[in-house]
Amino acid sequence: TSVPVNPVMAALLPHLDGGSDRPALAARLADALRRKEISVAELGSDKAPWAEERVQEVAAQYVEAAIGYLARHALLQA
Repeated sequence: TSVPVNPVMAALLPHLDGGSDRPALAARLADALRRKEISVAELGSDKAPWAEERVQEVAAQYVEAAIGYLARHALLQA
């Protein structure tokens, strides 16, 4: 059975080898969001710069959601 993977999870998967903790994963994701390699609804598609606190908050939320999703589908031990 296949499990759908969204762009956020695809960006995080290579780093889910046990070598990165949640803050490190959130930092990687925040970098990708700032570079606009990944877009998320919470940050919209505005060209204006986002507040750094907001980027970090959204990245942390997505890391938690991705880890939970992957654990629920038996793809990761949380």
